Amino acid sequence: MRRFHFLVLAVVLISPLIYLLAADPPKAVEKKPDAEQLVRDLGSPVFAVRDRASRDLWKLGEPARTAVEAATKSDDPEIAQRASDILEKFNWGIFPDTPVDVLKQIKEFRSDDPQRQKAAITALAHHDERGLRTLRLILSHEFEPPLREALFEGLLSATRDAVPPLLFDCKLKLAEQALELGTLGPNLEAWLDYAVFVEQHGRSPEAIRALEKAAGGSNSQAHAAEGALAVLLHLNGQSAAARKRLRGQPQDKLPPRFLASFLEDLGEWDSLIGLGDTNDLPNPGLQLFRARRARNKDKVSELTAELKKAATNGDESAVEVGIALFLNERPLDATAILREKNAGPRMLADVMAERLLFPEVLGLLGDGAASKPTEGEDESFQPRLYYDMRRARILAQLGRKDDSVQLFNQIGEQVQHRNTYLMREFLRASLRSGHYDLSAEHAGKFVAHLERRSEDAIYNALPDPYELLFDEDAEAAKGWWKAFRHSGEHREGDSGETMRRVRELLAGTGSPDRLKTANQLLDNWLGANENRKPEGSIIDRVRGHRARAATARLAGDLDRVEGEMRKAVREWGFDEADKLRSAAFIRELSSANPDKGPRSWMYDTNESFKVWLDLGDLLAERGKPAEAAKVFEQGWRQYPNNPILLYLSGKSLRASGDSVEGDRRIKLSHTITLGDAQVRGRFLHELTERGELADVKTESEWTRKCVWFWSPYRGNVWNQLSRSAEVLGDYETAAVATERNLHFLLLTPNIVFCDGGGYIRVPANIRAYRARVTLAAGNVAGAFAASKEVLQLLPAHTEFLTGIVPEFDRLKHATEADALFQITWAALQKLIRENPDSAWSHATAAQAAAGCRRELDAALRSAQRAVKLAPAVKWHQEVLAEVHFRRNDREAALKVMESLRRRDARSPYYKRLVERYKTADITSPALLAPEVD
Repeated sequence: MRRFHFLVLAVVLISPLIYLLAADPPKAVEKKPDAEQLVRDLGSPVFAVRDRASRDLWKLGEPARTAVEAATKSDDPEIAQRASDILEKFNWGIFPDTPVDVLKQIKEFRSDDPQRQKAAITALAHHDERGLRTLRLILSHEFEPPLREALFEGLLSATRDAVPPLLFDCKLKLAEQALELGTLGPNLEAWLDYAVFVEQHGRSPEAIRALEKAAGGSNSQAHAAEGALAVLLHLNGQSAAARKRLRGQPQDKLPPRFLASFLEDLGEWDSLIGLGDTNDLPNPGLQLFRARRARNKDKVSELTAELKKAATNGDESAVEVGIALFLNERPLDATAILREKNAGPRMLADVMAERLLFPEVLGLLGDGAASKPTEGEDESFQPRLYYDMRRARILAQLGRKDDSVQLFNQIGEQVQHRNTYLMREFLRASLRSGHYDLSAEHAGKFVAHLERRSEDAIYNALPDPYELLFDEDAEAAKGWWKAFRHSGEHREGDSGETMRRVRELLAGTGSPDRLKTANQLLDNWLGANENRKPEGSIIDRVRGHRARAATARLAGDLDRVEGEMRKAVREWGFDEADKLRSAAFIRELSSANPDKGPRSWMYDTNESFKVWLDLGDLLAERGKPAEAAKVFEQGWRQYPNNPILLYLSGKSLRASGDSVEGDRRIKLSHTITLGDAQVRGRFLHELTERGELADVKTESEWTRKCVWFWSPYRGNVWNQLSRSAEVLGDYETAAVATERNLHFLLLTPNIVFCDGGGYIRVPANIRAYRARVTLAAGNVAGAFAASKEVLQLLPAHTEFLTGIVPEFDRLKHATEADALFQITWAALQKLIRENPDSAWSHATAAQAAAGCRRELDAALRSAQRAVKLAPAVKWHQEVLAEVHFRRNDREAALKVMESLRRRDARSPYYKRLVERYKTADITSPALLAPEVD
């Protein structure tokens, strides 16, 4: 048996060998020509060979690039020309396997039409890896500087939309490839986006090596790589290395103001002395600020003398000098110069009002209002109107309501047909004076006048009248306004009364019958819009649903609110097939609406996402966290670079029990914004108002890393960083951020404080913050001296007073605490004696007493008096609630606050106050109130 098996195996093994010996020999494999051979064939005398060589070289693609590039320099014209043609295809990303849709975008880009080029960049930035490789080839071309800047600006916008969804889906490699494209061009924000991404994802070492390799050449891409490398090194903590690289760079090859911004962030103030402002003009105030920060005493003395000398050159120069001194924390010197030169009476009046010097203020404003126009000026020239606005506001502040109303009405008649800036200032002043119906009436007349010209004119000066009047209900107000205006009941002369009806609805003061009539008019108007398809009608229908939701919320009908908000979201976000509209469609829809929403002007952000925010917040509050998470996510997908909605989707998922995905989204919300300091500032604003302190800290750190270079909106970001640091108790950071904000203002002369009082109040905040730092360090005497200086300058600075006095109490220094409180209390009691009907004085005194936990009986009387004098002013009721709380009357505090919350159910501040009055100790620190415009 064994032999048999052996023989069978032998047959099996030998048979293939016999077959192989008998078979024909194999044919030789034809060797394909390599790139070098094909290049030689380009010069063949045979056309067919030349033509085939061109085709085959192109088919080889990128591996043939080196040989083709060398061939373009050939002495043979035929070879050089054919190689150049092939190389051009390579450089535009045109290969045999290039997808059809990518080829289409290449063609679009090569049209030389700027709009089509921008669209092609956007499409390719949203493509897969192949599209991104093609886009890299396209952007690697040398373009004229203006075109190059425009192209990379378009790329920045495209990647900020394309990358966040990639991060959400964990496609980090694709995200990095998209962002790396920005390092080819001159856009500093694109460099920062890339730097933030690689830093947050642990890719900085590899990115630094790649940029070092790309830098060092003489073309535009090498210069861009050098700048991007400096940004990344700085973010990575290697600022000295970044500074060293920039030292050898030609400044005309870097973005404007790049070096100055970089030196500022490094704190190299000595190096900045002598550099100009954004207009590259001499600016002694700016240089004085830098010399002070550099502790260069000789230069400070020299520049101070130069400024004071400049004040003798006329009123305009005196005002500029005054501003420079205010922003350099020299308020008394600034005030003295303005007084001596009788210059800048409007700004001086605002500053003096902050110091409670009201008799002098009224004298200044009276003189200004009585002044005559110079030759050639209109009889009702603008300066006099500004004087009168301030005077009317001071009269209201002092309790002279009838005089104030009379003067405001006179001013309102004069500004109705003037520019939007005058009307904006008029509305600010009259609203701050508590004249809500008066403001609404004049706003209605003004808006109607502008609508007859062009509705877009309303948005030429933001905030617009709706935002000033209605704040978060601005979109709802537009819905009611249009419903009334398009009804048969409206007459052209009724515009003022119409806006008062809108205010009545949104303040919840109208009768049920009037509300029923209004809803019928709204139904008619919405019905007329049902069959209209243009984007404008979508916006109108959304506003109509928000209008209904706003009034239903005041009535406590949350089912109706939810239903109307769902309709608004469906109109805005879904097509006829119930599919979520694309982010591109939402961009187009938003572009059809010149109004980006309330507060958009603060950070230049699009606030249209709030239709999703409001519905998600409502669902969360109604105990539907899973539904809220879905709504927030849908909204985020339409506004992918907006972190607020993604963050809240994470919070809602946590609340619904999915903490893993919830935590992931919360973490992602701090990364998807990349290096966009303005959107980060807006996010930080929202987190701070909602009291999310852990995330405020995280976002503050990243915002601070992204805000260092100059842009027109950076001042508001620095201001928000300061406010957030104050909430966190980080007073040194708050002081530094405020200083950077003041430097920004000196650097940007055309940007000013909305209220002239900011020129004395904001610099004083630096001293106030540093006083708290000093006290925390244990230097009680130094902190007391600094605090006393602040309060003697600004006795009504209750925000500082109510923060520092409890700290002295906590450290068992009641004597110092009492002395500081008495500075403010005595000043306000004197003001009350002189102006017993001043609701503002009563409320401010009550706020000071409550926050310092002193004179609480008197505080209660003053708070009640303020509410009685001006019951429509919500701040007065906030103060009354706080006084009740400090007196340990939680029931009374909650009664007042619940009433306020019914009027403004979406306010995170009011929500937090309700929780505080329920659970917090009566000695707990007061919440920092949101800033108001």
